[in-house]
Amino acid sequence: MWLKRAPQFLQYVGKVFGLFTFLEQYKDFRKEPEIPAGILLWILLLGIWGRVGSLNQLEEMGKDGELDEAVSFPRKPSADTLGRGLALGDAKAAWAYNYDITRKARRNKAFPGGGTINGLMVAAIDGTEYYNTERPSRVARDGWSQRSKTVHRQKENVTVTEYYERGVAISYVGVQPRLQLGEERIQPGSGEQTTALRLIDELDRFHGWHWCDLLTTDSGFVSGPFINAVRARHKHVLVKVKQEKMLIVKEANAEFSGREPSIVLRDATCLTPEERDANEVNGRPRYRYQVRIWDGEGFCMWSQVREPLRLLRIEEVRQVCRVGTWHDEAPQTYYIATTMPRAILPSETVWLIMHRRWDIENSLFNDLKQNWGLRHCYTQDPNGIRMLMALVAIARNLMLLFAYRRLRRQDQRRTLTALIRQVVRGILIGLGPNGRRTRWRRTRPAYLDSG
Repeated sequence: MWLKRAPQFLQYVGKVFGLFTFLEQYKDFRKEPEIPAGILLWILLLGIWGRVGSLNQLEEMGKDGELDEAVSFPRKPSADTLGRGLALGDAKAAWAYNYDITRKARRNKAFPGGGTINGLMVAAIDGTEYYNTERPSRVARDGWSQRSKTVHRQKENVTVTEYYERGVAISYVGVQPRLQLGEERIQPGSGEQTTALRLIDELDRFHGWHWCDLLTTDSGFVSGPFINAVRARHKHVLVKVKQEKMLIVKEANAEFSGREPSIVLRDATCLTPEERDANEVNGRPRYRYQVRIWDGEGFCMWSQVREPLRLLRIEEVRQVCRVGTWHDEAPQTYYIATTMPRAILPSETVWLIMHRRWDIENSLFNDLKQNWGLRHCYTQDPNGIRMLMALVAIARNLMLLFAYRRLRRQDQRRTLTALIRQVVRGILIGLGPNGRRTRWRRTRPAYLDSG
């Protein structure tokens, strides 16, 4: 069966998303390159899919002949050439191609039901730290952010300067495929909210304002100016409010006091149907919630926000199934503020969206760092990092679309990592779109059999 995966994948990404047309037309900013820029990108994409640990390992694969069947160009690049290809790459063109992937996916109705959650296109935005070092290169010293921290060394506390790289990403949340829409470096002296608005503007320029109906964030983006800026861009906002001393929370508690809950959810689950099928043989979730929701509209005690808000107080108890018995965890109470009215967004959908917001942590950031090589700093050049972000997004989005749309009838219990291993293994032994190869070569690096 695995022999079919590489031909299917190559035909799918080439015909539907024009990957090889993009690679042929792509140019970087190197002067008189001996190896075409598209060849470098193809090798880097193979390295990302194959979870290759470094550019040096890609160079060794080229020297050992492991890339001969997958790369038709006779000369294979060195690690320095790959690094220059990232540092002098056209990150704008790479991100434009990723935007084209997500646009084609939407036009091809990649999301069942017309949306990611109950018919709405819901996206989450969050920030994370990628790399940090106390021994930066010259380009990192000039282009990375820096901070001072106290560490304990040689039985005493010393203050050191640490250089770090952070970014903001936007991803669809809810049903698969949870495509990564964009990502942007947080430049030195800038903040998460400023970078997030810059990224939203870039997506608006390419997709138009309708790429997202509702944008959900964590408490780091809870500020009146940010909510106003997002609303000015024709998007609704849903945020979790942790500051219980805020006037709007006190106003809501005063109104909800003595009232019965607006809605009560019994044995509720926030899993999608495909996740239920993947987690349990009989389709039953491993945990469930007992939820009470108070929902009110027209709260005006957030002076920095220019419009009345809708506020929900949620009390929930999570129950975990252990050996066939449900066990209660500690009850939790939290507040959610949103600009979308109840007539459009029911209370239970608000609760579901807030839980699905964790998709950007679990299905994006953790996934990128653990399975897509973003934890390893291939280059410290700021433009190279932006280029690498684009390539990782392209590689991940293409594989997600192949897994959940081209192979939609496959057994969902098969992990995505196993599918990627099958695809890369087939590409490296020379299986083309027609499923044929000119000669048999056993080219199966050890890293394809691990992980």
